[in-house]
Amino acid sequence: MANKECKNCKVSFSSLNRSAIYCSLPCANKDPEKRKKQSRRGVDSATFKHGKTNTYLYKVWINMKSRCENPNVPSFKDYGSRGISICERWKDFSLFESDVALGYFEGATLERVNNDGPYSPANCKWATKTAQANNRRSSRFIKYNGETKTLAQWIRFLRLKSSTVRQRFYCLKWPINKVFEYKGANCPTPN
Repeated sequence: MANKECKNCKVSFSSLNRSAIYCSLPCANKDPEKRKKQSRRGVDSATFKHGKTNTYLYKVWINMKSRCENPNVPSFKDYGSRGISICERWKDFSLFESDVALGYFEGATLERVNNDGPYSPANCKWATKTAQANNRRSSRFIKYNGETKTLAQWIRFLRLKSSTVRQRFYCLKWPINKVFEYKGANCPTPN
């Protein structure tokens, strides 16, 4: 790790990246020379193509692309290496935006309806984080009283304490009716 001096603010910093010349991204963005170069590029530059690089939708799009197409991203193993792809239309941000912007609501995340399917208009919708958490490969669906829900949904529905239910279910391995119905103060060992 080398000690360097920031090109902009002259503060000493250390970095594993040998080509680093700024101590931080905000400092790099304040560099008058860099800003001058950006303004000379004009509107047809890749970085100013649509002017929406700081929007939530653009971040969703970039993250979606990196999960599916960049093997150096940790989440690639759960997406790209499993064959999760992006339809040709959505490889263009403007087309992606026109397809998904209408249904967006505050706090929504982009969810694939079929977990094994691609990112495409036919397979994606906006959902709350809670709803999306129930659509994961790791979700455990539990049938109780004739209904099927995830464990998290049952906990909310029955208004039970999450840590107690999870201890009974995962650690003590109780049958599901006992997990949800036991009202004792102490947890007895399962029979």
